[in-house]
Amino acid sequence: MSNKTQKKSNIVEYRFIHVWDDEVVPVERYFTAINSEEALDMFAYTCLKTGRKPILQEFSQWDRWRQSWIDLPIPEREEYVVAEEALTAAPEHETTDQEEEKPEAALS
Repeated sequence: MSNKTQKKSNIVEYRFIHVWDDEVVPVERYFTAINSEEALDMFAYTCLKTGRKPILQEFSQWDRWRQSWIDLPIPEREEYVVAEEALTAAPEHETTDQEEEKPEAALS
């Protein structure tokens, strides 16, 4: 398989559903990218170009085998606001001093 064929097969379609801060009708935008980070970068870039800050309600990836959209967690960025009911990325777990002192407590 050539490099061009491999690159084309790795491209995935992503869907963003958002509303503008002063409107109620949701807008759907579609991007094709190699991964979700690249799709988020493209969406963020288009947000900056409009000069408006959208409220992102859904971020999903197309599963061509199931023929359906798979919801992905939305990481926070300054280019958009994440809606309250949206699936958000889990915050990274920070260890506290108490957890470091008592590792056996985590086992019980």
